[in-house]
Amino acid sequence: MAGGVVLLMLAACCVLAHGALTVENMRVQNIPEATIAPGVAPTFSWVPVSAARGDSPTAARVLIRVAGGDLVFDSGKIAHTGFRYTYAGPALRPATRFEWAVQWWAAGTKPSELVWSAFTTGLQDWGNSSWIDGGGMLRKEFNLVKRPGQTLINIAGVGYFQLFINGLRIDVGTLSGAWTTWNERVLYFTYDITHILQAGPNAIGVLLGHGWRDTSSFPPQYAQSPCDSHERLLRAVIVGDGQNIVLTDNTWSATEHGPIVYDSVYNGETYDARLEQPGWDAPNFTPLPAYGWAPANIVTCFNPALTPFGIPVIRVDVQRRPVLFIPPASGCPAGVLGGMVAENDNLVLQCASGVISSITFASFGTPTGQCGSYKIGNCNSANSTKAVSDLCLGKASCTIPATNAFFGGDPCFDTAKSLAVTVAGCQPPNSTKVVVDFGENLSGWVRLRVKGSAGTTITLRHAEVLQHPPYGPVDGNIYVGNLRTAKATDVYTLKGDPSGEVYEPHFTYHGFQFVEVSGYPGTLTADDITQIHFHTLAPVRVTFNSSSAILNAIQNNALKGQGSNLMSVPTDCDQRDERLGWMGDADLTADSFAINYDVQAFQDNFLRNMVDAQPADGSLPDVVPFARYGGRPADVSWSAAFPQNVYVRYKINGDLTPAADLWSSLSLYFGNLASQFTKAGGNFQKWNTPYGDWVPAGPKVSNQLCTAFSYIYNARQMVELATALNKTADAAVYQQLVTKLVADYNAAFYNSAQQCWDNCGQSSYALSLLAGVAAPDVQQVALRALINNVVSTQSNHVTVGIIGAKALFKLLHDTSNVQVGIDLAEQTTYPSWGYMIYNTVEPAPSSLWELWDSPSEGPGMNSRNHHMFSSISEFIVKSASGIDDFSCRDTLTVRPAQALGLSRADTTIDTVCGKLVVKYERTGGVQCAKVPEGQSAVNPAMIAVDDVVLDCGEEGGVIQSIDFASWGQPSGTCGAFSANESCAAASVDALVAAQCVGRARCALSSKATAWPAPRGTCTGPRRLFVQATCSAPHGVTAEIAVPAAIRLSEVHLPLGGTPA
Repeated sequence: MAGGVVLLMLAACCVLAHGALTVENMRVQNIPEATIAPGVAPTFSWVPVSAARGDSPTAARVLIRVAGGDLVFDSGKIAHTGFRYTYAGPALRPATRFEWAVQWWAAGTKPSELVWSAFTTGLQDWGNSSWIDGGGMLRKEFNLVKRPGQTLINIAGVGYFQLFINGLRIDVGTLSGAWTTWNERVLYFTYDITHILQAGPNAIGVLLGHGWRDTSSFPPQYAQSPCDSHERLLRAVIVGDGQNIVLTDNTWSATEHGPIVYDSVYNGETYDARLEQPGWDAPNFTPLPAYGWAPANIVTCFNPALTPFGIPVIRVDVQRRPVLFIPPASGCPAGVLGGMVAENDNLVLQCASGVISSITFASFGTPTGQCGSYKIGNCNSANSTKAVSDLCLGKASCTIPATNAFFGGDPCFDTAKSLAVTVAGCQPPNSTKVVVDFGENLSGWVRLRVKGSAGTTITLRHAEVLQHPPYGPVDGNIYVGNLRTAKATDVYTLKGDPSGEVYEPHFTYHGFQFVEVSGYPGTLTADDITQIHFHTLAPVRVTFNSSSAILNAIQNNALKGQGSNLMSVPTDCDQRDERLGWMGDADLTADSFAINYDVQAFQDNFLRNMVDAQPADGSLPDVVPFARYGGRPADVSWSAAFPQNVYVRYKINGDLTPAADLWSSLSLYFGNLASQFTKAGGNFQKWNTPYGDWVPAGPKVSNQLCTAFSYIYNARQMVELATALNKTADAAVYQQLVTKLVADYNAAFYNSAQQCWDNCGQSSYALSLLAGVAAPDVQQVALRALINNVVSTQSNHVTVGIIGAKALFKLLHDTSNVQVGIDLAEQTTYPSWGYMIYNTVEPAPSSLWELWDSPSEGPGMNSRNHHMFSSISEFIVKSASGIDDFSCRDTLTVRPAQALGLSRADTTIDTVCGKLVVKYERTGGVQCAKVPEGQSAVNPAMIAVDDVVLDCGEEGGVIQSIDFASWGQPSGTCGAFSANESCAAASVDALVAAQCVGRARCALSSKATAWPAPRGTCTGPRRLFVQATCSAPHGVTAEIAVPAAIRLSEVHLPLGGTPA
């Protein structure tokens, strides 16, 4: 592509209309209204805002007062050009709520008005309080002679808890609690309850759930304790007027006999509303003997450090109504009882009358056909009929597990299996099931409204997708095989309230788009059931929209998929029996998480979790907290999450605090890496690690090369961090390490004859070039070979796994090959991110898959909401906006993509120092557009993107010619489109010309009904590609707004371009 750029030099500006200086987004320790550990000097931050260009901060003033009381600190006007201030006054009183204010000055201006916010200091002395347990409900009544002044409750509930005082639920989040290495550290909440207490009798009630403390689901692999059998624990202190007035001890009462009969993160919740105890959380409660209240037990073996809850809580983000109700078909002829379910599901056979007298068909494997005419497929367990007969004969109902264990082994390894059964001897019942489609695959639960008789039981089963081959027939039933052992089932039993009942679970969550509802009395409507989506509610930082519907969709799904996996730790997935803090995922998406969300405090807490899991030898596990799965020492590309997240906090947020605070732990970690390398004989080829470039789309690069890459890449980050911290000696040591490791890397993997590394694939090239191991004379040769592989050999498709995917797009961005990266990202055929979204079998509306080919893979490891491939989001946002540096240094360079196929991009990013806006549009010249078949045609539940828009822009003239147009399965990139004659509609160019020529802008439908049927046989989704030439030459319009804290900006805008 030929063209140029225009360079603009802009002074700092802002987005307000004319007005005075002001302050926004006040934070303490990177969150609003934080609780500060006693003795810690808090860091205050704010966003300085001015309507005048050039109003950069020159001075600031910070004040602190007791809430509603006296001033305790005033910094006075101090020279200050930033937006952070670390407290430097006398120690602040513990267990106290404070208010703080800031004002700032620019040169020659009046100061901003004082703006006040709040924070709280944590509890220094937990006094004689104890950890207590004894059941899922705990309560305490107490009398107060008078209503105290400022009153705070400090409370830690393990694993989840809900808090009630005087009959009111205190808002401590939707799922209150955070996952930590329990025996090392527990986070506590501090809340102001001054206006809830009263003179006279008061009561506090707490519900406890197992949460992440459930050792059957999350057996700890580090820091085990005899106390691990105590899965629900509580510690609390109420401080009023500086005195402890209530604390947890054996004067509290506890019971197991509550309405929450069962709770599990994986399996769901069972709730019996008939067991509710009205008034249990209020004063003057008189329990019935059947309620089983008894003194709480004091637990002396549990003694973790208690630290303030310093991250955003888990809260509701979105509430969604159903988009579709699907009555599942049994698929069986009249009078026949049976069905087919996928592996890991249960096939429930229920007779309306009679008992099962014979098994007419049974196959666990790959059965085919329909109910009543099932046939044994290529794979079948020889034990199928016997196992089903032994379980079901002579019974009116039976539940058959479709599992390898039940049938005595795996009949066909690594194959998607199903169970098909038909029986005789009884009449099948009328089905009361309905499947609800909410249109998006998100984390959370459902709210159910219902009216019915006491004892009526409703069952809610959650799933990501519907059943389809190879898991079973397309019959409207949910597919739960990929949940593995997670039941993801909530059960609600009505109490019979004539005014109706509302149920939401308390201590579980699911990842789902579909819910199967059974046993609902009456007709379920859209007003009766709501999807409640919640997660750690870190603020979204980025809004993004461009001329590419495909890039927009990928960014949308990356953002939402990441959100569903913010659950106090960055979980790998949100639905199956895993949902762990896998470090590999946390390494690869650290950058894109930090761009998309304000996760500063979240990342800091996760870094502390890593240190909690680090023993004296410096090693780290694959999973943090270290429970259930993974090993130690971790795969080096997994433990890389430690330095990577520290580095991201510096590069994206401009904050060196984590690096300074954790430097000794980082050094200990690198000492462990050196020890591992020594044990491998100093030979990367002998350093065996378990994962490597996980789930590649093509031949896998060696695990050893991935290990070597991560070691070198993280060591380079340590050089940069040490330099920024003025640790000159450490920087020199790490630079020497890098030099040595580069030589070791090339000795182990470089093939001088072919001028490539390892298997000479995309990942090996990308990782090696990004690690900086290529000699100067090899760099360009290797880069050209990589690009040729991507563009020509693979026709703009990837062969990489999760590590190579991030490296490839970062390398293309850093080497100014953004056009190649955008062409690669915009693919919609397998394997690609677009394929996940636009395939016709399981189009993903709001998430990214774990596997490139999820719909055809078995259940063993097949999440439809994984964030590990969301690293591409960093490339999309950075390349389209042209913003490389979000850290609010003095100078910002904006260099949007020079990509012929991307004519417009609007990006807004809430950086740590303010709002950064980049909007540009390339007008005139050549304009291209491509979009897959309208999503509403592929999946009615998805948000429709049904038009492709050709737009010459405001000053770009009119469309004077249509140079290419094809409906079917065209391929190529803008400027080099080509039709696929085996799947292409006739005369599309003429139809497009008739609609568009002579107009400045035209919208073309991507629905199949708008175009002639393609010739030939089309397999997979169709698409519309169009290229036009406008009457005016290329130009560019732009709107750039940068925060006041950035003093000078350079803006490079793509001036034009023509096809190569």
